[in-house]
Parts: sequence; structure tokens; C-alpha cells
Amino acid sequence: LAGHTFSKNYPATANAIDGKLDCSKPFKPFPGQVCVDDECCPGDVIVTAFDLELEEMLFSTFLGGNSIEAVGDMLIDDDGRVYLVGTTVSKNFPKLNPTQGKRKGGTDAFVAIFDPPIGGAPAKLWFSTFLGGKGKKKIDFGQGIALDPDGFLQVGGETDAKKFPIRDGFQKKRAGSVDAFLAVYDLGDLTPASRARRSAGLHAAGKPSLVYSTYFGGKGLDSLDAMVVDDRGYAHLVGWTLSTDFPTRRPFQGSLNGDFADAWLAVIDLDTGSIPTAANPEVLFSTYFGGSNSDSGLAVAVGRDGTIHFGGQTFSNDLPTEDATQGACSEERPGTFPLCQDAFYGRFEQVVPGVSPRLLFSTFLGGPGVDNKDGTVTPGTEFGVEDIVVDRTGSSYLVGPTFSKEFPTKRAAQKKKEGGFDLFITKISR
Repeated sequence: LAGHTFSKNYPATANAIDGKLDCSKPFKPFPGQVCVDDECCPGDVIVTAFDLELEEMLFSTFLGGNSIEAVGDMLIDDDGRVYLVGTTVSKNFPKLNPTQGKRKGGTDAFVAIFDPPIGGAPAKLWFSTFLGGKGKKKIDFGQGIALDPDGFLQVGGETDAKKFPIRDGFQKKRAGSVDAFLAVYDLGDLTPASRARRSAGLHAAGKPSLVYSTYFGGKGLDSLDAMVVDDRGYAHLVGWTLSTDFPTRRPFQGSLNGDFADAWLAVIDLDTGSIPTAANPEVLFSTYFGGSNSDSGLAVAVGRDGTIHFGGQTFSNDLPTEDATQGACSEERPGTFPLCQDAFYGRFEQVVPGVSPRLLFSTFLGGPGVDNKDGTVTPGTEFGVEDIVVDRTGSSYLVGPTFSKEFPTKRAAQKKKEGGFDLFITKISR
């Protein structure tokens, strides 16, 4: 697991990359915040591993500088190697073999790779770099990370930088206030695929290098929240947009629906197999997805048959549905709350170049508000599907936070909400 901690006493193991939280620049607590000795640490990334029975902590480490870090995404390859992408405010974020050695904005994305502990040896940082440029608000957020079949590392996020490090991008200029970005790293000698390319004379450097990057967005604000790469090397991206001119391609929905944000979903062939000679990236599919209120895409996954599974949060009563298990928003009452605050989940068929994929399934997922005895209303609020896993049968497993007392349950291990916010885990069979 990976996350963020403010705690000096978060457990770190002897085989850690860094066994201590960097608290060299503490700050005074905010109102209501409790910190040790009235001093708060900015916080570091943490990565922790347990055995399969969750009985033994095998590895736990801090990673960060003297300011704030946050993890956007993590993956683990077949060798147990850990890949992280996220965001840092620290000028002294730990670097090794960086492609960008200095922070350029107020916040930069970071990419880090480390080898797991083997035997008695500690974990070893293998690669760590900033990724960002200078912008008005100085923001670069790393949100998604994936390895493609050719051994390239693809990362995605969002930036307001006019001078983000672009390499041969199909969109070379930032179109709006904030655009999504995609970047590709050649990992040098790290993976079998990259070592094979070096043996074939396709690259000479043994260290990682940034070989491709591009903006992706319209004239408004565009956020990339999650990504995955399928076995063909196609990047599947999801987020939300306020742009009326978001770049669409063979779309299911060709325009922004209303005056608020819509989710977006895109599939891009970055053609990394042709790097470094003549990569020819192509947007295969790109679409808005939403109703007349605000909608956000937060999670994406690809099934073994290539179907695209995606989810997020919706405030729209008229979100597109197809063969739905819940065909309408759970909250219909007017008043102080928006009419709809549900999660949603959908599936498109596999993208085939030159063809617009069909929407196979789309549903609301949420519970209604509850009238309390004192006349108040506890709203039925879902904060969206935040992650999706697809099994070999095509069934999907969804997870996210909920505030709903009447979230729809079936054969539940926990039938009632216990806290202010509970997690939901939902399986939808194919």
C-alpha cells in the first residue's frame, strides 16, 4: 500500500529506503489539528508491504523531502519492483539518475522506482525525478502510472505549465488554464524489454530518459485522474473537463453537456514500439461522458477481452445509462443538497482503430438521503468509484467512499454504515 503520513512514529522497517519522516521544516497546527509538541510535520510518502495473511509487516519506508508529498498512483511489476507517481512541494525530494533534477513549479510531479528488499539487503532507490514546468499557479500533479508491453513507463497527470517538458507531443502547447499531460520514459536497462532494445541498438543510454510527452486538453480546465495501459500498449485515460472544445475522436458524446464539468474518457496509442525513430501517436477514441450537472471520471480498468471499465462521481440526474442495475439517481429530493450525488460505473467495448466503441453498460450507484427525527436530512452522498479491478471472468470490483445510510447492499459482510464515511466495495458481474 502507498499513501501519505504526517506521523513521525509511522512504522518503518530496518530495510527501508528512509526510516525517518523529514520534519526539518515543521509548521504550527491549523485550528483543530493536533501535533506533537505543537509542531506539525509537512508529511512524506509512505510505502508499506505485508505478507498475504496481513500478519507480518515485510517492508515500510518513508520517501520525501522537507515539504509535502502525495502519491497519485503505484504499480508493482512481476519482479516486485515498485513504481510511484505523485506530487511534491519539496525542493530536496530525493533524486537518483533524474531526467529533471530541479523542481520548476510550486508543485512538481515526481516519478520514483525502487527495488524491493532482497534477503537481508535493504530496498534500493533506482530512479527518482521531478517532472514539471513553470506555470501561473505552479501546479504539476502526477496521477497515473503504467508499464506498456514494450517496457516503457507511461505516466499521466495535469499541469498549468506553459513550458512543461514536451517531447514530440501531438499537442505541443497548453490549450487551457490546466491541461492533462502524458509522458513516456525509456527505463534504460531496468526491464527485460528495455535491455533487449539496447542490445538491438535502439538506444545507447543505460539510464532512464524522457522520450515522449504531450499536453492533452481544451481551452478550459482538464483533469486526468487515472490511467491504465492494455496489452496492445494503448493508454486508457479518465478525468473531468470544463472545456467546450476538449479534443474528441469518434466520441460517444461529442460535446459538454451543460455548464458544469463532464467526465472524459480517451484511448491513445502512443506507438512506443517505434521509439526512438518515428513514434506516431494516435488518439483512437476520446469522448465526453456526463449529464447536465457535474460529473467526474476517477477510475479506469481494462478487462481481458479489452472492454473498458470506468467510474466516478455524478451530480447529474440525466447521466447516460445503459442496461443499468440502478437506472436513476438515488437522491430525488429538492432542497439544500444537489438532486444527485451518486457514484457511477460504465463499460465500453474494446477500442478497435477506426471504430467508435459502443457503450455496453452504465449505471448509477448510491443510496438515498434519510429523514431524521429532528427534521434534518442525512444526504445520500457517494464520492465516486475511486478504483476498479476486473477479474478473469469480466466481473468488476468497485471501491469508494460513501456517506449514505442506505447504500445498496447484497450479501454484505457489513450491512450498516458505522462511521461518518464508510468505504463501499461492490461487485458487478458481467
